[in-house]
Amino acid sequence: MLVLVATAALVRFAGQVQALRERRAAGPSWSFPSRVYSDGLPLVPGRPLPPDYLEAHLERRGYRRANPPLGRPGTYAATPGGLEIFLRGFNDEPDPAGHGGPERVPIGLARGRLAWARRLAVPSRRS
Repeated sequence: MLVLVATAALVRFAGQVQALRERRAAGPSWSFPSRVYSDGLPLVPGRPLPPDYLEAHLERRGYRRANPPLGRPGTYAATPGGLEIFLRGFNDEPDPAGHGGPERVPIGLARGRLAWARRLAVPSRRS
């Protein structure tokens, strides 16, 4: 008899947990649009940065190889001695150096390390 009562209580509890999970997953807290931002890759001169690793990192984040000169954010191109990346950037929030929005960044690679990185001016779309 005790086993029967315990089984019934467990089934009732499992049903309540399932109902709670379904309500939370479909409730108002999940109806807002969202974006997921990945962790950045710091471009610090001297750090190990093999070209294959960098290209794989870019492709995982939706960057596509293109022919130079780069004309749109989210692309990259091989250059003699490195890569040029057209970063997407964030228009709403500048980075710690005060830059925001898309920008082109040529980088130099030597012996599997980042030799240098520069920011190139990109015309602002802000008014």
